Amino acid sequence: MCEAGGARADRRAKEEVFTAGLFFLVKPRVATVSEGNVSTVMEELASLFSENGNQRLGRLLGYLERFKECLDYDDCQSRGYPVGSGQIESAHKYVPHKRLIIPGASWHPDSINPMLALRILKADDYWDDFWNERNEKMLAA
Repeated sequence: MCEAGGARADRRAKEEVFTAGLFFLVKPRVATVSEGNVSTVMEELASLFSENGNQRLGRLLGYLERFKECLDYDDCQSRGYPVGSGQIESAHKYVPHKRLIIPGASWHPDSINPMLALRILKADDYWDDFWNERNEKMLAA
């Protein structure tokens, strides 16, 4: 094997060993992120990334940087917001999905978003507010 090929294989082997260990690296830090300490985890992972340059770790750091504000679970929970996708998925089944799968119904792409917007207004109890505001604007014009 040529020297370049050997170095490449060695780098690939190190990457595979590190990637296999990534699960054990990330799992204990999930609790730290859940407690609102995303920056602490990012500093630890950045230090590891500077030591070995693992591309998966680099992508994870990029993800955490882009979504750092969205990962402040402790703050969200203290404000009473749900953490997790269960309520969103449930709402998805109730609000748009229920209407879109009516047997025999077909939808034109131009009518789907306005219809869904109205269903969301209704589901969020903003239906009367929306129509009152709309009527006021029309009367003022």
